[in-house]
Amino acid sequence: MFKWFNAQQAKEFANQLADLLIEKMPRDNAGKSDKLVKKRSEVIASMLWKIDEFKKNNKLNLYQKAQLGNTFKWRLLEEKFEAEFVNEMTHLVLTSL
Repeated sequence: MFKWFNAQQAKEFANQLADLLIEKMPRDNAGKSDKLVKKRSEVIASMLWKIDEFKKNNKLNLYQKAQLGNTFKWRLLEEKFEAEFVNEMTHLVLTSL
């Protein structure tokens, strides 16, 4: 029963994904510049690959997925990414799980 509420692994993975995005994508106009389209595509492809690898080894329940999404979203917001971009990336992460 208590294992169902253990979301530590999901939160750690969310922070890894956020770190990847923070490191590889500039905070200013992260989703708007045409010059960043290629860079953004590379980062997203890398994130999707990591998500796919994580899914192979981990089965998350609804609560754990919610914690992962929340951790990811707030980490990016704290790093001053635009809210629209953060929502788009969070949606991508959660639908990929």
